[in-house]
Amino acid sequence: MQRTSTQPENNHASLVAGVFILLLIVAVYAFTLTLPFYSDDIPIFKQITQQTIGDVITSPNVFGTYYRPVANAIYWLQYPAWAFYALNIFMHMINTVLAGQLARQLPLGKRGQIIVMFAFALMPVTAQAVMWIGANKHPMVTLFILLLSYAALRYLRQGKISWLITAWIAGILVPYTHENGILAVPIAGLVTLTVFGVRGLLQRWQATLAIFSPAMIATIIFLYIRSNLISADPTSINSEFVQQNFLFWLQWVTFPTQLLTRYIGNSTELQVLLGAGLFIAISGFVLIIYKRWRFTAVYSMAAIWAFAAFLPSILFLHPAYVIWSERLLYLAAPALAIIFAVLMMRLPRLAYYAALLLIVVGCGFLVNRYRADLIAHNVLYSELLKEFDENVAPDDAPLLLNLPAYSAYENSLLPLGSVRAFILSDWIELSDFFEVNIGKAYPNALGVHNFNTNDTWDNHAQAYFGRMVVLDELVAEIAAHDAFYRVRFDDTYELVKGGTRLDTPPTDSAYIFADGLLLENIDIIQNKITDTITVALDWRRVSEADLPYIAFVHLTCDGAIIDQSDAAPLTGLYPFAAWTIDEAWRDYRYLNISDANEDCLGLRVGLYDPNTANRATLTNPNGTDNADGFITLDVE
Repeated sequence: MQRTSTQPENNHASLVAGVFILLLIVAVYAFTLTLPFYSDDIPIFKQITQQTIGDVITSPNVFGTYYRPVANAIYWLQYPAWAFYALNIFMHMINTVLAGQLARQLPLGKRGQIIVMFAFALMPVTAQAVMWIGANKHPMVTLFILLLSYAALRYLRQGKISWLITAWIAGILVPYTHENGILAVPIAGLVTLTVFGVRGLLQRWQATLAIFSPAMIATIIFLYIRSNLISADPTSINSEFVQQNFLFWLQWVTFPTQLLTRYIGNSTELQVLLGAGLFIAISGFVLIIYKRWRFTAVYSMAAIWAFAAFLPSILFLHPAYVIWSERLLYLAAPALAIIFAVLMMRLPRLAYYAALLLIVVGCGFLVNRYRADLIAHNVLYSELLKEFDENVAPDDAPLLLNLPAYSAYENSLLPLGSVRAFILSDWIELSDFFEVNIGKAYPNALGVHNFNTNDTWDNHAQAYFGRMVVLDELVAEIAAHDAFYRVRFDDTYELVKGGTRLDTPPTDSAYIFADGLLLENIDIIQNKITDTITVALDWRRVSEADLPYIAFVHLTCDGAIIDQSDAAPLTGLYPFAAWTIDEAWRDYRYLNISDANEDCLGLRVGLYDPNTANRATLTNPNGTDNADGFITLDVE
């Protein structure tokens, strides 16, 4: 009987799985195409776009601490932000394919290839690097190292000159992309050693030397140039920092079992060690059952790779930086994916599919935590950029209250904490943020925060941009600016336009409250998409009369109040009593009409003293007294 080959079917299944994984990457990360430049992107982009390409290639970065000409040269092209995010997504997709191809070469076969691609595509430690332009060097340096490794294996097997040239290009560029590029030859050499063994490499020593010589020479030249360009003090190794950083690395490389031991133990360090011990025990048990040296060899190679990729961070970086910088583990992610593949290689078919589903759901859940937070920030900052671009003049002086700098889950799923979403850090100039993103600097814009006026986000720790002010200082800052915006949180961040200063002359046809305050105009803007109306009130103080009042703005339906805004102007933060003579503002109020019949809507506007509940006297524009003490308008 003739045996029927299943090779075409297997190839078809692998292709379908590969396409699905790449589409999954697009689905997870496509939202980044709407993100602005943020954090480190801003000073780097601003500096590099003002340089010649020669300066970019021969100079350290804006901070004077790194020499990364290949990664930095990308900024020099001056593409819009979405193009840089698209490049990050593309590099992550290429890295996913290369990691899968490397798994087949090791060899782990098609099953190993699919596992590695799924695991790497959604690996939580890769998310920050894909979602942030400033982290583009991590996918880039990983791409060159994977390409060097894969090309080396193909050349040693096939001897085609095209693979040798590919290895040369990747090996020469990699150290100039990121400092981790100096690990390219050790990692690629470790991979080739695992595949061919010592004897196999000795038999191919000339080809091996031909592959890695350009990369080694490029690395030596890079280290020489860097030492001459960057005059930094020698970095001492702090044993306490090393221990903390090692625990952070251990947490992430064993994160599946860390999730299981999250609530075990009396300290986070003990939880990490328990989770790592469980992962090692499972790995040892599986490898003993396999009884195949090649699986143990591949596992050991991947473990060494994962450790080497993070070793510089363990030795030289401060734990406060490392704990929020899981992007530093991007280069280790292919190795982690290979470890998962080794452990799943011999699973029965049903268990194999269940494990794949667990990878997608588990990793996807961790990635989505960071993704959801970043989306919340992005909605706010995109709205802010749009508002300024359309409605704020470059020489205006807007005040922004409670802009979020970052947010992070207080109850992390991992013992030592996990990712935080950030866009605008305190050391970034607000004017630079606007200039890089919309081409207008707004040098007079100021960001401040006040803890008495911010909203809390359940289960999140938050930090805010700008200096902290007390309420009296906030009133003084509002008085010194000509527009006021406030950030609130209600399921997501919301930019609230509190008011804008008016420079128009007084009008003769105004309502007069308490003989000292004019209401010169009322605009009502209805938004049927959001079921809200915006009420714009043009107030002007015209005398020294005592004004202990707040405004009430009531939305009514057949006389019954359905929504209201009772507060001082500018979201309740700038009382009339603080205004100077002839000071005028447009005060915005926002009311909800979702539960109302549009045919019955009306508006009432007036003032009352919150201490006595007495309404202010009101004179109509024609000079007659208003006995009701409020203005009544129809909402059309």
